[in-house]
Amino acid sequence: MRPSLQPEVKDEASDGAETVVWQAAPLAPEPESEPGDSSVSSARSLTPGSEPPVGVSSPREGHYENERSVLASGSGSGAPRKMRALVPAQRKNVLDPANEVKLYWDGVPDDVRAARPKQPHDFSNIRHGDYAGAESCRECHEDKHADWWTHSHRLMNAEATDETVVADFSGGLSLEYLGGAARFETIDGKRHVTTERDGVRREYEVRRTIGSRFFQYYVGLLREGPEPGSHPARRIEEVLPVGYWIETKEIVPIVHVDLEKPDSERYDPFTGPTKMGYDRQCSSCHTTVAAGDWMMQVGSSSRFHVLTPRTVSFHASKYLSEEHPDLVDTNEAPSAVSTQGVIGILRNRVNEKLTRDHAVSLGVSCETCHLGCAGHVKDKSKLPPFFPLDATIYPEGASAEEVWGRHSANQNWICSRCHAGGRPQYANGMDTWNSTEYSDAVEGFCYDAGKAAARGMKQLTCIHCHDPHKGIGKKWSRTPREDDASCVACHQQFEASSAVVAHTHHPAGSEGSRCMNCHMPKVNEGMQDMVRTHVISNPTDPRMIEANQPNACNLCHLDKPIDWTVQRLAEWYGAGGQYNSAKLAANYPKRAGATGEGYLASPNEAVRLAGSEALFKQGARWAMPGLIDMLDDPFLINRQFTQKNFRREFGVDPRDYGYRFTMTSTERQEPIQRLRKALLPADSPD
Repeated sequence: MRPSLQPEVKDEASDGAETVVWQAAPLAPEPESEPGDSSVSSARSLTPGSEPPVGVSSPREGHYENERSVLASGSGSGAPRKMRALVPAQRKNVLDPANEVKLYWDGVPDDVRAARPKQPHDFSNIRHGDYAGAESCRECHEDKHADWWTHSHRLMNAEATDETVVADFSGGLSLEYLGGAARFETIDGKRHVTTERDGVRREYEVRRTIGSRFFQYYVGLLREGPEPGSHPARRIEEVLPVGYWIETKEIVPIVHVDLEKPDSERYDPFTGPTKMGYDRQCSSCHTTVAAGDWMMQVGSSSRFHVLTPRTVSFHASKYLSEEHPDLVDTNEAPSAVSTQGVIGILRNRVNEKLTRDHAVSLGVSCETCHLGCAGHVKDKSKLPPFFPLDATIYPEGASAEEVWGRHSANQNWICSRCHAGGRPQYANGMDTWNSTEYSDAVEGFCYDAGKAAARGMKQLTCIHCHDPHKGIGKKWSRTPREDDASCVACHQQFEASSAVVAHTHHPAGSEGSRCMNCHMPKVNEGMQDMVRTHVISNPTDPRMIEANQPNACNLCHLDKPIDWTVQRLAEWYGAGGQYNSAKLAANYPKRAGATGEGYLASPNEAVRLAGSEALFKQGARWAMPGLIDMLDDPFLINRQFTQKNFRREFGVDPRDYGYRFTMTSTERQEPIQRLRKALLPADSPD
């Protein structure tokens, strides 16, 4: 129940009226509702310190609201009247704490309207009708369209067809897991994922696909099973309980649709549907959605608030009444709707709009990034703005160029709309697994405009290293020399090899001289390989070294003890005195031992994974006992990586010994013992 809160005078509006702030209490869990249900109800919300619900794994991205009731004169009105705005609470903008997104309901104050710069064009780019479609881009941008056509973005969310489905659904694929069996089958001419255990069978019709590069997951509806006909899984398309590993051509349990947990706490696919409504909880980053609809979504509005490069006011009720009159009572004055009613509209009715039937297109297409381009297609002299443009949008800025221009702040914002959020983190705030590259990037030096300017540098953009139209593919294709050149383009003091040697204390051209190996090490789990973190930091960072977590030096020098590392950092960079000796003593129980072996023994599953991958890549057979132990790790994703790495790096396939990473702890003991006998010396203590 929402507690009674006293209003607090926060500041003064431009006309001298008070701006009063209430913080809304956490809301009750959202009941499942039929699509199009117009009932107003509360919705799921995170509370401080609580575990996120399924599909919300972001400690940086909570769902809160503040109600700001602004007593101000509205456009054309006489006496002051209340104008409510909802803003995500408890979340600060990563670029500037003063930046925020305000969803106005009763009207937009005159001073906010007046502060908007003159708009560059007479068209909008946020409404469904403003989108021209990817094919309209092809006529003039044939090369970029061709690159996009082969990009994994295009197939992030697609109808399940012969073109898009990569798995074999003829009935030959099965997964034995947790005492049950999952299969890919064709039933009545349609693809189905089936699960069966102890006589309980469920059949899920595959309607859509997610991904096409490393794994492919499936979205669909429950068609047969013990659940009643009214069960949400029969009408709301959910992420299905198993997916397909493309490289090995096998069915695997889904991972990372929630926070990864040890086996004893993981979702059991034989107990029922995932309860992971795809469109409601996660497809907004896999789908081309009208930007106005995106800004109204609960999760997206929170994301917009955290990432916007400037304060934005949005006349939400006006947009909804014009674009989606079925979601609001157009005969009712906005001021007549209670605040909880407004939240209910946003959480229930608007969230249900993000479906295959209301998206501009499935997958990430041209206008996901460029926003609606129908105005540009009609008049090619009018270039697409790089920020939302509409009569209902009131961004703050000194000029049209500052707000809508093609510059670093807007370019990064475009990428951040999807490549941001939150994950479990290392000691220095780096996320441990991928897709939140921008959130990581702003934690470092180069993407923060203030930090960069303090060092005489320009703000870095995502497209400095990444061509947004070309896919990365399964492996990063640029050479180490090309990567170094990306850094030296700004850090020109390191153009000469002699300067690099003096800075890195490693021979020019060696792994230890590479910019990214030291400042962006591979500690981020990227589906089936460890990839580079996007936090650009220094290898001397005391938080990682003190916590016994992967530091750039020991990811190469895995056989060295931590004191060896600290000594060299002290000699080379004067960093020795910054490390807390008590923390080093507490976190390195085997202080004189190889740091790589310490990573394998870490209580942190991400540290074990990053450490094991580095050891495998170096062919560190001296760490074989610990690497074999990783096959018994309580986290399924760690065992999956380890099984893959034994085969890929050592030429030893654990499956030949009867091992499968999906086995239970009891089941995997015998094949692991066979591996120990085959790979360890007879006199080994293990």
